[in-house]
Parts: sequence; structure tokens; C-alpha cells
Amino acid sequence: MPRSQLRPDLPTEEIAARYQGGESLNRLARAYVTTTTTIRNRIESAGVPIRSVAEWGAVWGNQLRQKHDSPLWIISAARWQEGYWGEERPSLQRLAARLRETLEIRCCVQHLRDVLVSHGIAIRSPEEQLKIDGAAGRHQYGRVKIDTLDPLSARILRWRFGSGARGKPRPRTRAHNAKLGLAHRKTETRHCRWCGAPSTRRPSEFRVEPRLTCCSVSCSNRFRNWQREKPLGVDTPRPEIVRRITQLFDGSRLAPIRFRDIEQIGAGLGAEPAEVREAFVRLGGKEWDMPHE
Repeated sequence: MPRSQLRPDLPTEEIAARYQGGESLNRLARAYVTTTTTIRNRIESAGVPIRSVAEWGAVWGNQLRQKHDSPLWIISAARWQEGYWGEERPSLQRLAARLRETLEIRCCVQHLRDVLVSHGIAIRSPEEQLKIDGAAGRHQYGRVKIDTLDPLSARILRWRFGSGARGKPRPRTRAHNAKLGLAHRKTETRHCRWCGAPSTRRPSEFRVEPRLTCCSVSCSNRFRNWQREKPLGVDTPRPEIVRRITQLFDGSRLAPIRFRDIEQIGAGLGAEPAEVREAFVRLGGKEWDMPHE
């Protein structure tokens, strides 16, 4: 079956007319409940050329001008090119702040970006802007802008974090690199509060305190349900821990049953004393063989 007969309900002339009117491929695809490839094929079959990126930027700019009545649209593309890609090459945030201060124009970064794109001006990536700011000495340390500080504070910040106007980072010492490497290699092992399985992660990756750490979402849900159902103020042993202790003891085939062996198995699972005693009794141990508290 030819491709044009797969969707005979799509009006090719209407789609081509709406595309020439300024609508995008994505909007037409959502309107006719189809894909952008189908819309593109119908438009090309009607003899209408597909817009390039620059042409689409001009169309989008005309649509934005109708929505936003801003004096930024009056500025020519040549002046925007000189102001954004000139010798200084400021960031969008710095350029928007300068427009607000000097021209007293209410301007946000997203609106400024739309204006530049509509004029066909390429936007720098964050990595490229960071390199330019670093070479020009325009640093931002945390939430503090160094250009807004007094000369003494700016000098102290440059001495601590950079080397003057060139913006090169200070050379790290060997001790600092060693501590940084140890911090990334440091790990912590916790036992799951439901099944007792060990979980080894970086300390920063544990989102909860040790008494609530679980190895998976399933164990976390079961542990919460068990906490909700058990009586308040009663030291109830966790059934999964008791089952794991008895299972590991049966697998090791230790004979006779000694409370010290059960304690060693329970320590590997993070078991409480009540859970060790419950497992010892289930395995057939006698109460008089257990140590008295």
C-alpha cells in the first residue's frame, strides 16, 4: 500500500496551508494525532519546502512579538550580535541585569533568550560561558557575585579560589588531593532493617538514619507495615530476621545447637537480642541454655 493511502483522512492542502501560516511540525502532528514524519511527508508532497532553523527562528520571533509587547524587539539584530558576541561576551543573566539597570526595562533571561533566537543569534552553552567568564575573571562563588563586592573582599576571594583576573584555579596540594580521593572512596555498610542483608554505599547516599535503612523498596514497605501492625511498646522480633537466622543455621549444619553460634549468625544480620532468642527457641534450644540478662 502506498504511503499516502495509510492516512487518507489527513487533508494535505490544509496541512500545507497551516504550515505556511507559521505553525510548527509538532503542533500540526498533535492537531492531527499523527507523527511529525507523516506531517513532513504530506507538506513535501504538496510542494512546500521545509523551513530551516534560521527561518523558523524568524517565524517564532514574529509569534513572540504578538504575545509580548516589549521594547527589546525594537533593537536590531546587529546590535544584539555586538552586545552578546562582542568583545565582552556577557552571559544572559549579566546582560538581562544590565538592561534592567541602564534602560530600566523589565527583562527576564527566558525573554532575552527568545529575542536573541528570533534574530538568528546563536546562544552559547553553559560550558562555553563558564570558560569565557573564567578567562575574564568574572567568577561567582556560591551565591556571591565577586563583581558586587568591595575591593578587599574580592581580593580575598580571588586569592582563595582563583589567581587574579585570569581566573585559573589555584594548584591543589598533594594532601588535598589525597583527602579528596579518600572522601570518594569512603564507604559505609549497614544492615537492612527487614531482611538483614548488608548494604554498602557512600555515606552521602544513605537517605535515612541507620535504624530505618532498607536494601530495597520492597523491604522498606514490609518493614513499615510490620511497624504499623506490631503493638506499641513491645519488643517484637522481626519475622524475616528470625527466618533468615534459622535458614542460615540449617544450611551450616552446626551440631549441637549452641547459643553462641546463633549470636554470631545474628550479628551478621544486625539482629536484636530478642530475635536471637526467638531463633534459638525455634531451632530447638532450651531456655536454660540461654544467658540470663
